[in-house]
Amino acid sequence: DKKKQNQQFQDYINNYISLFHALFLIIFSGYSILSSPWQLNRPFTQIERMVITVIFVTQSSFGYFLYDTTSGFMNGLNDFWMTVHHLVMVASFVQGLYYDNSAQECFYSMFFGELTNPFNLLRQLFAAQDRKREAFLAGLAFIGLFIPEWTLICTWVARFFTHNPE
Repeated sequence: DKKKQNQQFQDYINNYISLFHALFLIIFSGYSILSSPWQLNRPFTQIERMVITVIFVTQSSFGYFLYDTTSGFMNGLNDFWMTVHHLVMVASFVQGLYYDNSAQECFYSMFFGELTNPFNLLRQLFAAQDRKREAFLAGLAFIGLFIPEWTLICTWVARFFTHNPE
């Protein structure tokens, strides 16, 4: 029973950390997208490179990735798909930074990959606090964004990136 309580507490803490991480990614990637909309195969700007390498990689996301993955394994919270998600995201950004040719594509994947996440995390946090109405509304917002985003918007963005002659 104490082990289950510890797992629930760790899951609760991880959801708050994930929520702040998702909001940071949405704001930063949204800013980068708006500053250079639809400009594909572009190098990272000096500010983007600084934020990604100094703040994002070394202080925020990489630390979060290590914490979330390690904590998830230790407490039995991570599943196979969460681990794959973390590995794919880190590998795509390392590749993008190394070749310096896919800044916009990285920011689009980051923005759309995290856009629905805060609502799903809020749903879990509200449920843990026994706030059923708020959990239900956050779940509605999550699924209301998730279905059109991943069936329409992400399909269109992926098609644009893969069929663009640049």
